[in-house]
Amino acid sequence: PMTTNSSAQSAWFTLIIIFVCALVPMALAFGLYFWPPKNLTLDTMHHGQLLSPPIQLEQTGTKWQLVQITLGSECQQAPESASAGTNSDSSEPSLAYTHAQIIKALGREAHRVSPGYVCLTDLPTSNHPVLTGIIDPNNQLIMTYEPDATKRGILLDLKRLLKYNKLG
Repeated sequence: PMTTNSSAQSAWFTLIIIFVCALVPMALAFGLYFWPPKNLTLDTMHHGQLLSPPIQLEQTGTKWQLVQITLGSECQQAPESASAGTNSDSSEPSLAYTHAQIIKALGREAHRVSPGYVCLTDLPTSNHPVLTGIIDPNNQLIMTYEPDATKRGILLDLKRLLKYNKLG
């Protein structure tokens, strides 16, 4: 038979285990919140440059647009079409062709995004002459990507934007 003393010890031990199971996760969460690890970045989920405030554009459209942005005062004509495939001066795929690939990779959401071309005289966040950008259905340039941005990063950003926003 169990004695009263061992029964009391067993009850205290159980109570201590319950408190430890409740307090350890809270202490861990408290520590991670106030002293996050150096390699943990929670402040950004996007791969491009988020423009705040967004730049309102004059063009019309009701869809999301993945656009080639040309900076400078001399940009008058649209770039080569997506059917060109590659730039004439390199073996790299053209930006328009790359945009077509990204839009195709969206799958069933591809109808919500169209390719496009925008000419801006100035963009304070970049000094590159040609960029990739995302325009929302309200005709606001909301994100830009440097020329070295990966297709995967742009695709992930577009998927996230389309998932959480039902405009367009």
